[in-house]
Amino acid sequence: MRRGKRMDVETILLCAVIAVTGAVGVVAGAAAFLGVSLQECSAALVAGGGCALGGIFWGILLIFNSSMWVKRS
Repeated sequence: MRRGKRMDVETILLCAVIAVTGAVGVVAGAAAFLGVSLQECSAALVAGGGCALGGIFWGILLIFNSSMWVKRS
């Protein structure tokens, strides 16, 4: 069996939820700040930007939470 350090599944999922929430907030906040109606925007562009931001946020959160690794036996 492989022994080593792994992150908890709960930590990974929590980072994903926080990243999605943050990405939606940033996209909605930027649209509100710029005065752009999300209904007038391209849905693919908004979804792509949200997914890209979510991925970036998720990666950052995983890197910063990597110190919380647990040793599995």
